[in-house]
Amino acid sequence: MIQPVSSEQMPSLEVLEQVLARSQESYRFRAGSIDTKAGVTLGAVGVVIALVGVTPSIAGLVGQVFAISAGIMCVLALRPRKGAGVNPVSFRDAYLQADPLASRLAYLNAALAEWAGDEARLKEKDKQFEAAVVMLLLSVGTVIAGAFASLAAG
Repeated sequence: MIQPVSSEQMPSLEVLEQVLARSQESYRFRAGSIDTKAGVTLGAVGVVIALVGVTPSIAGLVGQVFAISAGIMCVLALRPRKGAGVNPVSFRDAYLQADPLASRLAYLNAALAEWAGDEARLKEKDKQFEAAVVMLLLSVGTVIAGAFASLAAG
């Protein structure tokens, strides 16, 4: 038989809830930051593609391929975040008449599981953004090298 638990038996529950709230706030800030940087990088990709033009040299064509790859990675990094949070209607239906401490624990466990998924998705977004930056740098480097080669040739 399960014995009722009192809040005195879990003195750090409020601390855990505060840590979770701060972690969720940090996640939103970091995810928004990656989204902003990916959007700016996507704009830079468009500039590189436009500057190379419609009749590029071989280096320009390679640069455009790198730029398009960078654009694809930016779009992948900008995909909407999947975390929908704890469904308040389902939570209400399940815990409206439950013990308040049991409700708090259930919410905390659900929010912690969601936090773990959010962090994994954030790492994925960060890797996609980093790949986009590397590809954009390769694109710009290739275009600049091609421009110097064209100037040297003639």
